[in-house]
Amino acid sequence: MSSMQVIEYRTNPAEGGVTLLDELRGSVKGKRTVLSETYGRDHNDQGHFIDIVSVPSVRDLPATARYAERMRALCVEEPRITQFDVLDKIAGWVR
Repeated sequence: MSSMQVIEYRTNPAEGGVTLLDELRGSVKGKRTVLSETYGRDHNDQGHFIDIVSVPSVRDLPATARYAERMRALCVEEPRITQFDVLDKIAGWVR
């Protein structure tokens, strides 16, 4: 069963999180098991972010753990991380 992880966090400065994401992607190149990722910033609060990651199964790559530690150091409060089992996936809606 595939899983998805929702990570909600606040950083200051916002650019630090983007730099760390780029480093993580480079460090797991060729080993990356992410099916999809959506990264967003709150329209009304420029320091509030969400990252939604879909993976085939729950795995903790060492690079991911290092990324999480470094991201926590940038956050102004503890990130909220929620793990979900994917029950259904809809590719798109048609009118």
